[in-house]
Amino acid sequence: MSEKDNHKPNGKWEFNESVTSVFPDMLARSIPGYGTMRDSVVRVAKSFFSPQKYNQCLLDLGCSRGDTIYEILDAVEPKSEINCVGVDSSQSMITTAKELFQGWDNVNFVQSDLVDIEIFPGKYNVITCVLTAQFIPLDARQMFYEQIHKGLSTDGVFIVVEKVLGETPSSQALLVDIYHDFKREKGYTDEQIEEKRKSLQGVLVPLRASENELMLKDAGFTNIQRFWQCLNFAGWMAFK
Repeated sequence: MSEKDNHKPNGKWEFNESVTSVFPDMLARSIPGYGTMRDSVVRVAKSFFSPQKYNQCLLDLGCSRGDTIYEILDAVEPKSEINCVGVDSSQSMITTAKELFQGWDNVNFVQSDLVDIEIFPGKYNVITCVLTAQFIPLDARQMFYEQIHKGLSTDGVFIVVEKVLGETPSSQALLVDIYHDFKREKGYTDEQIEEKRKSLQGVLVPLRASENELMLKDAGFTNIQRFWQCLNFAGWMAFK
């Protein structure tokens, strides 16, 4: 059960127990079109699993509380035949995810910094990375995408959702204004918006949509399709 988000950051942003307990409410009130994005991620992922396939695998990088894995498995059959791994750097997130999947033999979680993981080559039908890569340092992000490319099966898909910057200073300024209005309408005060903005500085580092697409191309992905965008958030499916 998620609590209402009244989290007050203390210094730099951390995905601690306080954030974990309010995370679903935080996302729903902080991301325009959040419900449509989640549904779109599930629909894309679902199309890459089939009862006729064997050894199907799903990897969720930045799995947080395990909700993406849960929603994908809820949409496919037989869900017990898909081997899932969720990775997150936050121990409190991993603990909550393990509680959600208690008794599931085909779902495992690993607590690890994402820049340190080694992905088994060609193993995964679907790799998801939802609102996660933006937290990886820029000097490690390209290598992170290259690792994902290696880990994807030849007929698989990489699903990535990111916060993005406007392509020009004027469009970025407009997106920020609209986004802050959106958050106010969702009940956040100006003080809360500013506190979170300051705490995320240097922790969440977004890029322009075109820059994200170039990084995916440089990592080896040959077919990159944006499947969702709402204001300053966008989602892509990328193929080998």
